[in-house]
Amino acid sequence: TVPALLLVAMADGGLAAMTLAYFLALALSVVAALPLLLSDPRWRRRLPGPARAWRVARRDMWAGAGFAALQIAATLVYQTDVLIAAQLTSLAITGDFALVQRLYLVPLSLLFAAVTPLWARTAAEVARGNHRWARALAERSAVAAAAGLALGGVAIVILGPWAVEVWAGREVHDRWLYAGFAVWMVVAGWVAVLSVILNGMGRVWPQVRWLAVALVVKLLV
Repeated sequence: TVPALLLVAMADGGLAAMTLAYFLALALSVVAALPLLLSDPRWRRRLPGPARAWRVARRDMWAGAGFAALQIAATLVYQTDVLIAAQLTSLAITGDFALVQRLYLVPLSLLFAAVTPLWARTAAEVARGNHRWARALAERSAVAAAAGLALGGVAIVILGPWAVEVWAGREVHDRWLYAGFAVWMVVAGWVAVLSVILNGMGRVWPQVRWLAVALVVKLLV
């Protein structure tokens, strides 16, 4: 997806073309992975009967609904900051806010990509009944992520104004804004690591409830 977006941006294709390129790249990656999945001998099993298929589908529908609700709640919590800033401040301040926020999203995205494999590993250990291992992993991973992001936050507070100017050609020198986002990045990274491990443990609906509480508090504030 990243090369496709860069090519569209270099061609000055606009927002619609970038959105289309993003989803097209995702679709092509899925199509490319499908033959590999179907060629795996572990998938060559006899089809279950209607009764067993319905039991599995009913179980997975509830889990799928939980993940769908989790994604919707997370989107509303994490992707509405700019809209709230636009309502409370001017467009110029909102632009500065969005630029600095995007700068901090880079290490957060890298962290999420790095810890995503822990989802499958946690699910495997929980299936074996090794819940103590999953809890220890959650504690160690969350602390390590928070410490690493704290160092990254300090670096961005120092180098952030220069990076924004190089990236967007615009000067944003509000150190309090950079410092506030540094704290936000540490907390968000800590939550992201715990969320991945909780997903592996199958604890989805408790996350939905807490995100719903966070959304209500955010809207009220």
